[in-house]
Amino acid sequence: MPAEPHAVDQLRKLDPQSLRVSLLDGSTVPVACPKIRNRWQRVIKVLDSLAWTRIDALDKAGAVLGSVEDEDATSFESDDQGDDDQGDRDLRIARVLLEVMRSTQAETRKMFETQMRGQAELVEALIGGVKSISQSYETSMSIERAARVAEAGSAAGGNPEVLAMLQLALSQMGGMSAGKVLKP
Repeated sequence: MPAEPHAVDQLRKLDPQSLRVSLLDGSTVPVACPKIRNRWQRVIKVLDSLAWTRIDALDKAGAVLGSVEDEDATSFESDDQGDDDQGDRDLRIARVLLEVMRSTQAETRKMFETQMRGQAELVEALIGGVKSISQSYETSMSIERAARVAEAGSAAGGNPEVLAMLQLALSQMGGMSAGKVLKP
């Protein structure tokens, strides 16, 4: 059994740039017809969620190419609308809202993932900085320890050759100030 044709199928043949939808309350809403895959299925979903009375197909300049009117549409203010119609309308609105929520959640998830990657990179950089400072401190403590050993060795009459090598190593590491020299 073929699916019931939608009212927009007539306008589809005109290849409009956009649609102008007149709603039951008298307002109009523009609906884009982007050149994307499954565009008419998407347009139909949007139209099904609206309580429309008339749809105008528009070209690039905004001129009307054709129109479709809903014979079953009732006035927004009328009490003729049954509970079933109101329930269907509410269901269509709920579906559109659900789709909006899903897309918003997807975008929020992408933003969160990007922020988390940035924070992870920042933490890695901080850890690298702390390691570098720790290694620098460790090196300076080793130099200080060697200098004290050398001073103690020179006070006790240590080997001048060993002291000279130690002094050279300390000066290359930058641990010695210009005025501090080891004495044999």
